[in-house]
Amino acid sequence: MKSLAVAAPLLAAAFVAACTSSAGHPIPSHTLTPSETVSAPPGTDTPTPTGTPHFFFVANRGSANVSVVREQSGVWSVAATIPVGPSPEGIVANPNGQFVYVAEAGAGTVRVLNALTFATSTAIPLGGAPHELAVNTPGTRLYVSDTAADRVACVSLASGAVVTTATVGPAPWQIAVSPGSEDVYIAAGASAVVLTGPGLSPVATVVVGGSLRGIALRTGTSYFLVTDSAGGRLATVSSSGWNLVSISGGPQGLGAVPSLLAFSPYGGLCYVPCEGAAETATAAWDATLTGASITVGSAPYGVASTGDGAFVVVTNTGSNSVSAISTATRLVVATIPVGIAPRGITVLP
Repeated sequence: MKSLAVAAPLLAAAFVAACTSSAGHPIPSHTLTPSETVSAPPGTDTPTPTGTPHFFFVANRGSANVSVVREQSGVWSVAATIPVGPSPEGIVANPNGQFVYVAEAGAGTVRVLNALTFATSTAIPLGGAPHELAVNTPGTRLYVSDTAADRVACVSLASGAVVTTATVGPAPWQIAVSPGSEDVYIAAGASAVVLTGPGLSPVATVVVGGSLRGIALRTGTSYFLVTDSAGGRLATVSSSGWNLVSISGGPQGLGAVPSLLAFSPYGGLCYVPCEGAAETATAAWDATLTGASITVGSAPYGVASTGDGAFVVVTNTGSNSVSAISTATRLVVATIPVGIAPRGITVLP
């Protein structure tokens, strides 16, 4: 595992109109400005455990089910196993804590689960291959990436109907939704695409290069991070000027095949499972993006953080388990067997 020290920006390409809305409007073209200094103050990463149980929902692609993992007072167990449709991938909890949504990639649907009773409910038909999911802050709309149709869909959670779709480029992967404006950020192909929900009107496309998978917003700042799974890189992008700030790692300097990523609740650290390296990289948010690695299971992929900041959990697709990391010590404190080929993971708020 190499250092995550920031390298000089590796490209000065232009923004390109690689995305269209469902109404066919092209994204405006812009030019990247020179690299800027990251002036945002370092975030803290001090957990504030509440002592209440944590519940994690894990989508197991190979066994077509969802494992419900419970933690309380350092004791970890599987509380339930919920059958779902074929090839579940992404999974996300509604901020209201009552529902969990699962992308059933093999069926072209999103399954609704009751987070309190663990019962399955409606399957929302989307077609294609729904992959990753995100919910807006009020919990009224669901955003879904579709890797088969190269698009993103906005779904009304009140009606279960698709509001609109937008083509975003090849293989759209992780999605993040800003809490205020409901801007929707998508890692798609070599670019980070930004749309405004719920109509999915285009805002910008930032060309980073490589094959992007993960994307996450840094709380309280105008920056977001993306992972390049092909080059082992982590890129920082400004959402105020839509310019590339820096790229760290590469070739494979971050770790082999970085996948999804998640910030701690306080924005102090970003956790990046590296699928080809059996490790999770931690990048401290500061001017150097220095970091370290944490050894987890085989082919780590999904990642989530608890709301109190006590734990970060990582799915290990190759070893059919979840690694629980203490943010206080940055050590693995538990390894929990789940279903076959776990992918996405979400935490009840």
